[in-house]
Amino acid sequence: MAGFGMRKVTRSSYDEMLQKLPDLLKTEGFGVLTQIDVKETLKKKLDVDFRPYKILGACNPPLAYRALTVAPEVGLLLPCNVIVYEHGGKAVVSAIDAAKMMTVVGNQQLEVTAKQVNEKLRRVIDSDAKLAAFLPAIRDAAWVAVDTEAPRVAYRETIQASTTQHARYK
Repeated sequence: MAGFGMRKVTRSSYDEMLQKLPDLLKTEGFGVLTQIDVKETLKKKLDVDFRPYKILGACNPPLAYRALTVAPEVGLLLPCNVIVYEHGGKAVVSAIDAAKMMTVVGNQQLEVTAKQVNEKLRRVIDSDAKLAAFLPAIRDAAWVAVDTEAPRVAYRETIQASTTQHARYK
């Protein structure tokens, strides 16, 4: 992205990401205030076809309140836009770089808040990649547990060892 946002190509489809994204944002204290379906809008207004593309207006109320009390005009830059679009069968998620946006305000008090917003948005964007990387490991472990006796034996041995160790400390 041209230096004004953070971007991640996910392992999820566009529809999967749109379902997950509000919950991922919620884990970081954001709510989705607006959703703009760019594909639908362009079709209605210009009768052109466009890729699946949505803009979500995300707001973290405590951080927004802090920024607005410092500089009321910062509302012109709110809410934080998060976009999701389809590219090659996968979802691309991008979020605004709040720190870069706050430079136009020219108020150093907003730098700390903007940094916190960026940290939260970065975790949201990265969380799908971490989840996607973790799920195959769980699936593979479950497959091994179903197909062999070894995990059950290891589990029993671990339980026996911890029970024995626990009995020693009673």
